[in-house]
Amino acid sequence: MFDLEKAIQQWKKTLDKNCALEDGYKEELENHLRDKIDYLMDRGASEKEAFDEAVQKIGGASAI
Repeated sequence: MFDLEKAIQQWKKTLDKNCALEDGYKEELENHLRDKIDYLMDRGASEKEAFDEAVQKIGGASAI
C-alpha cells in the first residue's frame, strides 16, 4: 500500500542532497508539492497518482 507521508519524506531527503537549497526554500517546495497533491486528489487522482505527477512537475534535487 502506498504511504503518502513516507513518500513525501523520502522526496524531502533528496532535497537535502542539494546544499544550495536553504531550509526555508525546502519548506516552500514541500508546501507546493502538498498543494499540488491536494489539487490532483480533489480531481480524482489517487494518492500515488497525485504524488507521482506532482513530483514530476516539481522535480527532485537535481532538477531544482
